[in-house]
Amino acid sequence: YGAVGEWIFETIGGSQPAAAGYRDIRIAPEPGAGVSWSRTEQHTPRGKIRCEWKVQDDLFHLTVEIPPGNPAQL
Repeated sequence: YGAVGEWIFETIGGSQPAAAGYRDIRIAPEPGAGVSWSRTEQHTPRGKIRCEWKVQDDLFHLTVEIPPGNPAQL
């Protein structure tokens, strides 16, 4: 995806590899700068990662899908 795509997935979308090959996943979206929602989906060697979030009425709502059996950190 290049540098811009990587930034979108890792910073706005919030899914980052915490170990090589996505053996561990870090979920840490960074809302702000006028962005009030995000929905990203990427296919990794271990399976699909989907991260969807929104800020509504000053509440942060997060939905995450990770590959079965894959550890993730929030």
